[in-house]
Amino acid sequence: MKVPFSIYDFFGYLAAGAIVIFAWALATNAAWLHTKDVPVIASVGLVLLGYLLGHTIAAVSSWLFEQQVVRRILGPSEDILMNEYQMSDSLRSILPTYGKPLPEDIRNAVLAKARGEGINSGGRALFLHCLSTIRHDSATAERLGTFLNLYGFSRNAALACFISGALFLRSALEHPHCCCEHGGKHDMILWSTLACVLGVFLFFRYLKFYRHYTQEVFLAYRVYTRA
Repeated sequence: MKVPFSIYDFFGYLAAGAIVIFAWALATNAAWLHTKDVPVIASVGLVLLGYLLGHTIAAVSSWLFEQQVVRRILGPSEDILMNEYQMSDSLRSILPTYGKPLPEDIRNAVLAKARGEGINSGGRALFLHCLSTIRHDSATAERLGTFLNLYGFSRNAALACFISGALFLRSALEHPHCCCEHGGKHDMILWSTLACVLGVFLFFRYLKFYRHYTQEVFLAYRVYTRA
């Protein structure tokens, strides 16, 4: 029997949803945190809720981080790698690796090969052509899948951490004198800070794996030969 779920379903969706659910429970001092034995049906419900919430987080993080932050502010990785777009000096000082193009010889080799196959433009068209070509190689497709899962998990988990930080901060502001078992105002502020710091770290990891994914597409295309 084939399992209908992949590793990414667990790490990419369920983990992100679980982070937000646990943060919400901690911030609101939910009753089930004090329960030693959670009913099986309630546990199953929490897992399903976490999975569905994870899908929602993935959709929002894709729109926010990929479509807005990366494509509108930082610049698409395929354009940066092919030296068709240069980040501002201030952004490049913060993200030196992400803003670094491929060596000129490699860029020229990719462009020359693409022109020989009828692709005369760069940018997204070049990237999609390279991707559709190398997907026929199973080893390359597996490597790309690994990078795709890693950057997807990092992206979703980053947003989950930022949401958690907001939940903790809201709890601290709404209940400044709370001294419940799971923490008062100062503890909530600390949790909020830690969650946001972790979110920033995961966002940087997302950019790293996102760049590696695009870079692998171009490098594999340069040496790929059809069987």
